Amino acid sequence: MHEHARRKVKHQKPQRMRRMKTTDLLDVPTLTRRERLVLILRFGLDFHGKRTLPQVAKVINRCTARVRQIQFAAMGKIRDELDLTAYDAK
Repeated sequence: MHEHARRKVKHQKPQRMRRMKTTDLLDVPTLTRRERLVLILRFGLDFHGKRTLPQVAKVINRCTARVRQIQFAAMGKIRDELDLTAYDAK
């Protein structure tokens, strides 16, 4: 197998993961309301455009470092859920 083909196979996602909508990712049961809100605001999932860390910090009344921590934790939970989903799809 050629190196390029090997890399392509290695990076393919399971079929179920490819079909998930962005809004489905927010349905992860372990996400808190605050984590959902941070992701919605940061990535513009409310159709009002992406917001910066300082803008989100002002909305949720936290410092920018805390918003970053919340965002990182939420994305980790989503990543964990996707890993579990990948195993379920097999």
